[in-house]
Amino acid sequence: MNIGAIFSDLRDSTPGFYPRPQQIALAKRVAEIAERSIQETPDHVLLAVEAPTGVGKTLGYLVGSIAAIESEQHKLVISTATTNLQDQIINRDLPLLFEQSGNRISYALAKGRGRFVCNMRLTELVDVDQQLEMDVDSSYRSRASYGDMLHQLTDNRWSGDLDHWPEQLSVDQLGLITNTREGCTGKRCNHYNSCSFYKMCKEVKSADIVVTNHALLLQDLVLGGGVILPPPENTFYVVDEAHRLHASARNALSGASDLAGLNKLGEYVAQLLNKLSSVSPSTKQLSFAEINKQLREVTCVAETLEGELNSNGRLLHAYQCQQLEHRLPAGHPWRITLQVHARGLVSLLTSQYKLLDKVSTLLQEDFDTRNITENMFNRFMSMIGTALNEINHHWQCWDLFMQHESDSEPPIARWISLKEANQGLHIVLNCTPISVAESLRSLFWQQAAGIVLTSATLRTLGTFDLLNEQLGLEQHPHSQFEMLDSPFDYQRVTLEVPRMVHTPDMGKPFEKELIRRLGELVGLSEGTLVLFTARAMMDRVYAALSPTVRKITLVQGGDRTPEEMVRVHRERINRGEGSLLMGLNLFSEGVDLPGDLCTHLVITKLPFPYFSGAVDRMEAEWLESMGQHPFMARSLPAASMRLIQMTGRLLRTETDHGRITILDYRVISKGYGADLLSGLPPYKRNFATANDDAHR
Repeated sequence: MNIGAIFSDLRDSTPGFYPRPQQIALAKRVAEIAERSIQETPDHVLLAVEAPTGVGKTLGYLVGSIAAIESEQHKLVISTATTNLQDQIINRDLPLLFEQSGNRISYALAKGRGRFVCNMRLTELVDVDQQLEMDVDSSYRSRASYGDMLHQLTDNRWSGDLDHWPEQLSVDQLGLITNTREGCTGKRCNHYNSCSFYKMCKEVKSADIVVTNHALLLQDLVLGGGVILPPPENTFYVVDEAHRLHASARNALSGASDLAGLNKLGEYVAQLLNKLSSVSPSTKQLSFAEINKQLREVTCVAETLEGELNSNGRLLHAYQCQQLEHRLPAGHPWRITLQVHARGLVSLLTSQYKLLDKVSTLLQEDFDTRNITENMFNRFMSMIGTALNEINHHWQCWDLFMQHESDSEPPIARWISLKEANQGLHIVLNCTPISVAESLRSLFWQQAAGIVLTSATLRTLGTFDLLNEQLGLEQHPHSQFEMLDSPFDYQRVTLEVPRMVHTPDMGKPFEKELIRRLGELVGLSEGTLVLFTARAMMDRVYAALSPTVRKITLVQGGDRTPEEMVRVHRERINRGEGSLLMGLNLFSEGVDLPGDLCTHLVITKLPFPYFSGAVDRMEAEWLESMGQHPFMARSLPAASMRLIQMTGRLLRTETDHGRITILDYRVISKGYGADLLSGLPPYKRNFATANDDAHR
């Protein structure tokens, strides 16, 4: 494969495109890994490569990955964290690479089942049979809206992809019109040929390249691989935005069990089986007395736990005091209470799952022998699937809760969270593994033919150490780490740190000084982006700005969406006016403001994360037990990565220029400030001199 020739063809056929040396270097390294992945006995090689903004990493790794899919036995899976990047790859980069070259390589976008409407459930919802309706809250049913959805679907004016439906749907609404793996009847369903999910699955199965998201990638791997995505042993992966993979893996391996939902589950299954017994001949062979006994036991356990945990109204009082999380360390009385019932509950849930799975088989026999109508079959299978899915979610949480960790093993964070729903207090058990390294090694690194992890920010404090530790790469024998140079001239940007009397930890005095500084710094005729780490401070600062500055300011959380904010900002700049964007984390990563759209970036506060949740506190204790300092091991590296991402908002093209102002003087006055600054690109520096006249 001649990589240079591919880029030459792209340059000749694409106006405005020119390959960068770093982009070609990335393509060649990815090609080496791809070629090793398609060997008869692949060595599961893994490359982690940081490709700074401007390299053109997407086209770089796409060109390099062609070697993996030239073999008919191998597929390429590209996983990203954001839908924006998925859309860019599917709608811009892949067409650019293949359509103009005449290459017949095919590609498809893979999304989870929950992102597609279930035709059968939507049809039944529009014309619901009240006798089969079970526990559907009228407060979130809108027959008119669902009817319009069904008409657009049947008239081919809408594909069934919920991401393309114009209205925002609530979680409850989505639950009514989507299906689960357990509840779907597949080819037995009379909507199978028109099902948007199965259409996608067919495209994914035949595609050479599959673009997906981290959540679906991990879900597929947890299920053993090859469920929706291609089997990992025959797949070469590129994981883009890989700095988010750790959080996605934690989420995929976590569990939550709402005790009220557990209580309701027993009632739901009992009601389902009662209705089913009157229409399904095969299910009459089951011992309903024994089944009902087990269902009552599940309900009894849930009620007992709710009663014991909330004795004397202590959890209700905690909720009223906004104490919404309660950790369950070893020896905690509530943890002991939960442990007493955990093993029996897991056994009951396992029995219930097996029972409903058997009911599903019997129901299929009735359908195959024409003892039940197709509509009835689909309705009941959907209901059974809902129950199986709920049982599985509860089981996953309680099974994780029961796991025993030795003192040398990373712990599992266990806690109770409180929320109000349906005019009552819900007690939710939560479990999250602190480390996902071993799971990633067994599920992903050791299974995939080859993997490339990439992002504009993989390093923290100048090293790959944190990535290495969190993803378990240090024990993978074929891990490689590389960093590409940036094509940008960082000397076109000046990094300024004015001398500040107050620092953020001083509270109100800092805010007052920040407001005054912004009034002095903001140019009324330029494009400015001001980044905050907390909404409350951003709102207070905005309210205190002068009317002149407020007039040109667009603040996140107002009447406009972030996309609308950027559009209005662009229109103002194009008219020669000044405009200022105020935003939070969403504007710190992934927002493109090239050229005059942003010539001044202001960072109001160093982006230290708020490690206050149950998982963060558990991790901090674990680090301390191993002799590490949580601030140095987690907080500082996290702040380093986010600061790099923040400063990266200014320089988006080779011709961009401007200044970055950091108004948190701790970056100079504290010892860790030097570490943060050393992790930044080599901007021109102007420290403790900008606007110093204000202090004289």
